[in-house]
Amino acid sequence: MECKICSKSGKLLQCGGCKTVSYCSKECQKTDWKAHKSICKSNDKPKTLNAFKIVSQKAKRSIYINKTPIEHKKGCTETAAILFHGLLGDPRDPSKSELFRIYILVPKTDLAILKDKTPSSMVARQRLVSAYTLTAAPTIVSRSTRPCLGCGRPGTKYKHDASLGYKDVSNNGMAMLPYVYDIAVPDCGRIACGRKAVELAGACRANDDIFEEVWDNYENGCRDYFLDLADADIKKNSGWKYVVGINIAKEAESLGLKRIEEDELWRD
Repeated sequence: MECKICSKSGKLLQCGGCKTVSYCSKECQKTDWKAHKSICKSNDKPKTLNAFKIVSQKAKRSIYINKTPIEHKKGCTETAAILFHGLLGDPRDPSKSELFRIYILVPKTDLAILKDKTPSSMVARQRLVSAYTLTAAPTIVSRSTRPCLGCGRPGTKYKHDASLGYKDVSNNGMAMLPYVYDIAVPDCGRIACGRKAVELAGACRANDDIFEEVWDNYENGCRDYFLDLADADIKKNSGWKYVVGINIAKEAESLGLKRIEEDELWRD
């Protein structure tokens, strides 16, 4: 769950009336009240939900979100967005790790390489993964110091286990972003601790529960981009508004709610 206004995650406060939206502070709640009060219903009144604010709560750990795209190559005029996302910290403990997602603007010419899955393009693709990781890493790892998972000393570096995925349309027909999925595990630089970090990253990739968290984070990142950040023509043709409406219909019906306004409000 994220703050409705600033998208922060972590400790949030629910609206005391409808219990359907959350905020990180009273300031954000006050900012949203003028728009929210028209659909907010107290518990003794019909339950009303804003269809486009129901989000998955699969994440078991906090999520760092940076919605300001980072330029991969300064001065490049023809760019496309990719989503750099994953897990940072100790993957074994949700309280000692976090999910993250940031957007990187890469040259549009990179897309042909990202899309090409033939063996001959493997080296070029891996070079791009390494380059994107170098671009994203300062934003991801510089916010706090984490202990080495091998010995407990302060971590001085991270082992990045990054992989590339190319997806432009989901199974439901909505636009998606190419992505890099990175597992960043802290270590102190000692060989034995580095091996431990690599081992933990590999185990993380094999964990179905963590994968579900990470994939949900990726889908929410695509949603945010195409609903909030993309250019108007891209938003219009992304398919996100339509598909979100369908998903909300299924979730709302499971809660015993009925449609009262097309793709916007539901009540019991």
